[in-house]
Amino acid sequence: MSDGNQQGMRQAPRRALGALLGLLALLAGAAPLAAVDVQESATQIDALVAADLARNHLHANREINDDVFMRRIYLDVIGRIPTYDEVQKFRADVSDDRRNHLIDALMASPGYVSAQYNYWADLLRLQTYMMGRYSGQPYIDWVKKAIQADMPYDQFVAALIDAKGPVLAEGNGQTGYYLRDAGMPQDNMSNTVQVFLGTRLACAQCHNHPFDKWTRIQYLQMVAYTNSTRTEADPQLVAALKKFADQQGGPSKDEKQAMRTFTDTISGRVADNNRATINLPKDFQYPDGKPGQLVSAHPIFGDITLAKGDDPRQSYAQWLTSPDNPRFTEVIANRLWKRVMGLGVIEPVDNLTDQTQASNPELMTYLTNLMKDCDYDLKKYQDILYHTQAYQHASTMTTVSAAEPYHFPGPVLRRMSAEQVWDSLMGLIVPDLDDRHLSDASALYAYYQGMSQKTPAEIWDLVQQIAEKTKERRDLSDQMRQMDDMSPDRDAMHKAPEYLELKKQAQSLDSAIQDLSFDRVRNAQAPESNPVWKGIRRDFVRASELPSPAPNGHFLRDFGSSDRNLIDNSNRIAAVTQALTLLNGFVDQNLLQPKTVLMRQVALEPDAESKIEVIFISLLGRNPTADDLTVFSPWLAQPSEAALPLDAVTAIAKPGAPPPATPAARTDALVRAVVWTLTNSREFLFVQ
Repeated sequence: MSDGNQQGMRQAPRRALGALLGLLALLAGAAPLAAVDVQESATQIDALVAADLARNHLHANREINDDVFMRRIYLDVIGRIPTYDEVQKFRADVSDDRRNHLIDALMASPGYVSAQYNYWADLLRLQTYMMGRYSGQPYIDWVKKAIQADMPYDQFVAALIDAKGPVLAEGNGQTGYYLRDAGMPQDNMSNTVQVFLGTRLACAQCHNHPFDKWTRIQYLQMVAYTNSTRTEADPQLVAALKKFADQQGGPSKDEKQAMRTFTDTISGRVADNNRATINLPKDFQYPDGKPGQLVSAHPIFGDITLAKGDDPRQSYAQWLTSPDNPRFTEVIANRLWKRVMGLGVIEPVDNLTDQTQASNPELMTYLTNLMKDCDYDLKKYQDILYHTQAYQHASTMTTVSAAEPYHFPGPVLRRMSAEQVWDSLMGLIVPDLDDRHLSDASALYAYYQGMSQKTPAEIWDLVQQIAEKTKERRDLSDQMRQMDDMSPDRDAMHKAPEYLELKKQAQSLDSAIQDLSFDRVRNAQAPESNPVWKGIRRDFVRASELPSPAPNGHFLRDFGSSDRNLIDNSNRIAAVTQALTLLNGFVDQNLLQPKTVLMRQVALEPDAESKIEVIFISLLGRNPTADDLTVFSPWLAQPSEAALPLDAVTAIAKPGAPPPATPAARTDALVRAVVWTLTNSREFLFVQ
């Protein structure tokens, strides 16, 4: 066994204890991270940034005020802007370390889990329904719970790489890492190396890498570690069901589909045969191997010694996550620096080569060692970054290119991500946003637990019931189609008693099939009887609670949310569809409704000027300036109704509507116009 493997195994108990203590602390109320260690580390980072600025004859940006800091830290830590009440609460804290208090509170909040999940969902390409067959909800739940428990990063990655066993067993959601690339071990390896080692090997899948040193045989030797890993149904159950089917002349088409439903779910598992070899492809074209040759696994750098009986994937996971691995720690330290500051010390973050240079090598070395010192506690590491002066300087407003060294006089100015825009709007619309959870895997776990107790004969009986009802449903569809084809008036036919009766029978069969099979529990959502949903659209939840990925045409996709097909595939690029979404309907139809969080707060204010102040604080996190109020001064002066020049406001608030006839109606029109204007402003959409 290599030294790296031995060290990884020695550290495993300490890491496990750390994860347990982290979970206990979370359940007990999550005390703030060690303030002294955090501040000392933050001060050291600031010294390294300042020295680099001085070497390059640059100056740090000015320090931001509390309002800008508050809005920035809310967006970065919990993924949404602060509410009006949250702004006022922060302003009421007059202590010298109020910023530290706020950071601690946000890092311990449910919003932290939601925002971190969005980040990892993009990197890991998490989907609610994977490969057209598998539920992704257990995988999603596992990632969320790992974040909530502050699982050390090396343990998190090792659990993914070494995942095995039943895919629907509670607590085994990490098996989704292989379900996501089921049947594609080579693609899975490329994704693993890109995400966790910041190295792109995909080109070497077919030929020696044209822009890096990696060869095709090195790529395939890496694939050998997981080449025997497979996602499969329990062979014993498959054989038993096939035997039942053969006894009656073979399975029908409907029985085959029903059998697959059960074997993919109640007996689906990730397994391997402990082999760490691979045959070179028949078109292998290089002198370091022959077509079809059997080669053994070997890492792209370092070494893994496999003794007889060793689990290749376990050894591979230990190598990958070892502190001695030259890229594992550096990559995650750099990725999270970019998440906080807007640009990596190394760019791009996932294409490291031997020629890669950090913009500040001393800083990158310190951050890498800091990650190790934190025992791969990602929460503590990010907490330190948020405490730095570098983070609390003003954003750089000029264009910053990843192709040029950036020396971090302040964070890079960024547009909100799609998830930040959505969650910010949801916070303005929905009360108690973090209490609304649309779905989880609990129904799946219960289904698996119940079905796994059934005998093959009982499952075959269910298969036959589903197949029978599926055939009945298809026959009903044929009858309804024939009635449509024969009728000269389809609208009248659809109202006829005989057609309505067939439709009723079809709906009953659909429900019965869902009850017998996996479909109903796979799509299970929070019960509508829960009072938390009263009067609120069920899709008005955090982005982290919505199906993944959002469908085409959804708000999130319009604003650049990932389709979850490629790693880190989201974008923050402005688009016409985004402007049209906010300009034409969403604000008026959803945000400006009387019962939203924002409009309830506005309604409490006695006059137009105080209403405008609430709107500015709620949307921009600051009070309106004198210049802002000057824009609205014609309406704030409250002259006679005839002198109120409200045509422009009316056009913005409700196009085509007649001018408001009363002062109250005019104030309402003004409120709508201000909300509409600020929501569509650049200041709202950017993280300053």
